[in-house]
Amino acid sequence: MSTIGYAPILFVVPAKERRVGRAPHAQGSSGGRSDPALTQGPKRRRLRLWVPAFAGMTMGVVGALISCPAAAAPTCDRACLANIATRYMDALVSQDWRKLPWAKSVRYSENSVPMMFGDAIWGSVSSHAKDATIVADPASGNVAWLGRVDEHGQPAFYAMRIKVVDGKIAEVETVIRRKEGRPPFGDAAGFVHDKGFLEALPAKARPARAAIAAVVRNYYKSVERNNGAVFATFDPACERVENGVLANSGRNAMARGCAAQLRTGLFADVGSTRFRVPVIDTERGVAVAFGYLDYPQRETSFKTSDGRSFEAETKYPYSLNFATLFKVTGSGAIQRVDEVAPELNYRIPSPWKE
Repeated sequence: MSTIGYAPILFVVPAKERRVGRAPHAQGSSGGRSDPALTQGPKRRRLRLWVPAFAGMTMGVVGALISCPAAAAPTCDRACLANIATRYMDALVSQDWRKLPWAKSVRYSENSVPMMFGDAIWGSVSSHAKDATIVADPASGNVAWLGRVDEHGQPAFYAMRIKVVDGKIAEVETVIRRKEGRPPFGDAAGFVHDKGFLEALPAKARPARAAIAAVVRNYYKSVERNNGAVFATFDPACERVENGVLANSGRNAMARGCAAQLRTGLFADVGSTRFRVPVIDTERGVAVAFGYLDYPQRETSFKTSDGRSFEAETKYPYSLNFATLFKVTGSGAIQRVDEVAPELNYRIPSPWKE
């Protein structure tokens, strides 16, 4: 087992800067030159930055960090969180971060890279889906938005988590899967999430937060070093979608359905999993997990639990940075798995810790 400690990336923005002006940039962001506004004058921007601290990095399981805060009266309810997510996406398209209610200190990342808001995708997004799936979690103050964005007209799968504190945006975590990269990559322009994710469960059949978190934990326990053992419970009709593609081709054609693919050992090349479950909607039985599947690729050929062979998808080590939607029934069975997952460098460190 390995343990990795991550210190936060924190950008402190003065109140005046949050109201007007262009987005601040980190020191050295312009070809290695410092931005004078960060270091000079009485109205200088203040930037406090801590980098990840690593300890005990060895091959093996990394403990999942499950977010299950105690229930409290939320300062931003379900409608409030959904509204902030929608406003954020509209501001992203208009490329004007000043339209949003930012907290004094903000943490922001894109595909596991910490950066200042207003940078990167803030300059490339031209439109977003109007039928996205929004998962609100008033108990934790988190909201997730999953759908499509267009970057200068090219569609991409986009997943985002926003943490709201006192009605203001304190954290933004984004996962973007563009067309370039290893398959699968489906029709992002026409993709719509299963409507079941938005359906409320009967009030008496809603699983508790801890129960939903445990279901997700058992899913990734089954995936890691998958040898046919299945620790999660699945609805018989459960299927998995990755980047808009139903997982029923390639190696996945060897077994159909969530449980069958795990029992067959089709994730045998996943060396370790690292994940958090920061967004849980008990009303709908939905969770959104963020994390990584690490593929060491020490081997390139694997055996299924019934003795068949399959080849690794690559000859090199890599990690998938995922944002995954889970639909969980009242009985605790996984009904649907929908994943956005770009390929990143092997064991790229996470900038997030719950």
